Amino acid sequence: MNRRRKGVVVALVAALALASAACGSGGAPGAAATGAAVRGGELTVLVSEGGLARWPTLDPVASGVANHEYRNAIFGQLFTQGPNNKIEPSLATGYTFAEDQLSVTITLREGVSFSDGTPFNAAAVKANLDRSLDPKNACRCVQLFKPVKSVETDGDSKVVLTFSRPFPLVIASFLNEAPNWVPSPAALASMGVDAFGQKPVGAGPFAVVSNVANQELVLKRNEKYYDTQAPYLDKLTFKTIGSDQTAYAALQSGSADVLEGITTVPLLTQAKQQFTLAPVAAVSVWQLQYNTLKAPLNDQRAREALSYATDAETINKVLFGGLNEKAETPTAPGGLFYQASIDGYRGFDQAKAKELVQQLGGLEVEIMLGGAQEEMQVAEAIKTMWGEAGITVKAINQEPLQTRNDNFASNNWVLDFAFVGNYDPALGLSIDRYFGSDGLNSGVKDPALDAVLERGRQGKDEATRAAAYQEAFKILNDKAYNKILFTRQTFNVAAKTVQGLDQGVPWVAWEKVSRAAS
Repeated sequence: MNRRRKGVVVALVAALALASAACGSGGAPGAAATGAAVRGGELTVLVSEGGLARWPTLDPVASGVANHEYRNAIFGQLFTQGPNNKIEPSLATGYTFAEDQLSVTITLREGVSFSDGTPFNAAAVKANLDRSLDPKNACRCVQLFKPVKSVETDGDSKVVLTFSRPFPLVIASFLNEAPNWVPSPAALASMGVDAFGQKPVGAGPFAVVSNVANQELVLKRNEKYYDTQAPYLDKLTFKTIGSDQTAYAALQSGSADVLEGITTVPLLTQAKQQFTLAPVAAVSVWQLQYNTLKAPLNDQRAREALSYATDAETINKVLFGGLNEKAETPTAPGGLFYQASIDGYRGFDQAKAKELVQQLGGLEVEIMLGGAQEEMQVAEAIKTMWGEAGITVKAINQEPLQTRNDNFASNNWVLDFAFVGNYDPALGLSIDRYFGSDGLNSGVKDPALDAVLERGRQGKDEATRAAAYQEAFKILNDKAYNKILFTRQTFNVAAKTVQGLDQGVPWVAWEKVSRAAS
């Protein structure tokens, strides 16, 4: 380790008063149980407050509220993300685009029933799409599916979506959105929206037994599920837990089987010795996002100084036990167009940072971030590092989501620390959103970049899109529009009697999880 990096490490550790245990220890995660999966048994899964533990309603149209794993378990999915970042049909069996690219026909699995015994068919899928895309229902999916002009059925097993313009991203847009989760129309009509949201009926691998919103969700095997081999479990219970320490104690005592959303590094380090540590495929990366439309970061030298002064490797080691993967572009291994490194990436170089700060006659910034404890820890670490390079952090503003959105809308921000990424870089927390001229969270207006991002969205094949995004990553890096730190890696911790958690995808398909054979 060079002298400058060593000095930063010492300062960082002192500033944060971290125990040496937080640095983690080497060694592979604990081995999972092996052997043939068996049917039967039950699991209790604890979800920390930071791990999407709140669900006022399970209604699919109330997008962004409930953990999508709950909805996948109850409703199933038309399409799912399989290993190697491939979209796979599930309740659908496939799709075909028209030659003019202005429509797509989705073919559905035949002979499927909802857990209430009513038929899962094209009429049910159309009803869900119509409801999801009705602006009065305020589903966030409306913007994603904006090119959809109409939805029609073609018999009982085909649904045809017609577009106002070519929409190559339509199938990817289903993932983790309301149109992908089809409720029983009969149950929705008879129960009403509010009651349905508390005990919904779908065609997924599990059915709801009971639901205490935000606290406990109990599911049982759906005996009508189309896949007769799944799920393996008889019963699956999700419970909200207030702290990582409480959750870990429950796992140690045997009153819980799986922990989701644990981020406390010493606990993850300890878990390696006793439990299975199953990585969840990362789809996002931590980044510093610069507002190039406002002083002082409208000067590229200032942006470069911040990037050179940030030692991502040390932050990952000290705060996250080295559990996150190195990243240099706004994509991660669990998503499309992942690129681990890029030419010209500005790694840690305190001397260059100091030189640029001197050229500027000093540099003062404010950092905006969300409410998670780990975000504040990283921001404090960055403040310490930047101080050693002569950069002053005037304030670290921890803001609720609405305030941050208002600040973006009014250009009342200098630098934002958050994560960016999705399965597809054109969707959700997308590159367009953060760097396009019309992006909701963007501090960039660059027509050349806009044109490249448009090619990334509209490319008709993966090779075309991949080339466009490689070019976009190069622009982001060359113009210092952001600083990528590392992947946002998460883990599930489980008793060694649990198998099937490490699936190589960004979420757990609980129908594939089982108890080990005794």
